[in-house]
Amino acid sequence: MSTTRFTATTPGPNWAYLYIPDGTVTVTADPALPHAVVTVSTPEDHGPLADAVTNTEFAEAPHAAGIPSFTLDIPEPKNARTTGNITVDVRLPGTTSSIRLASNSADLHAHGPLHAVSLVSNGGSLRAETAHTLVAITETGTIEAERIDQSLDAVTTSGTVTVGAHNGNFCRVHSVSGDVSVTATPAASGEIEISTGGIITTRGTDHLSERSTALQPSS
Repeated sequence: MSTTRFTATTPGPNWAYLYIPDGTVTVTADPALPHAVVTVSTPEDHGPLADAVTNTEFAEAPHAAGIPSFTLDIPEPKNARTTGNITVDVRLPGTTSSIRLASNSADLHAHGPLHAVSLVSNGGSLRAETAHTLVAITETGTIEAERIDQSLDAVTTSGTVTVGAHNGNFCRVHSVSGDVSVTATPAASGEIEISTGGIITTRGTDHLSERSTALQPSS
């Protein structure tokens, strides 16, 4: 196994920017954690994947809003016969940290309350427990959020989108063919906009401004 670990020098909540070709990313918000900690690993002892883990770059800088941030950049494994078995474990302090993942097909699993969750990926999926805001763009990956407290903006080609409890004031989902399911709570307000060629299911949205559009398949 090859492992590399990084610890942020600035305590408290952080913005995490991750650039990962493939693999699995697990993010956990921990109110008791003083500093952000990132662990990158692969079961391989040597070879392209082990080299990618060893050559991972970590850099800290202030975020535009004055919040501490860091960037994690894993290089594309060279001549790797297999992909997807690099794992990244991110532990973020507090309940207001944020993460943005850009990848080819890495999946993102977010546990605990986070302020902003963002995914831009070709085939990666996203599963989040609680996010203040969530933005996701993926072609074939699925998007699942247990709770959204402010806003959701999701775009997929064929991936499904499921929101268990929308408490916010804005929800927009566009998919070419993926199924979309959104359940709103009485605390939700504002607009819900959904367009897809798949199945649309909404619950608890009578008090909201809802616009659902069923797209026709292209000929």
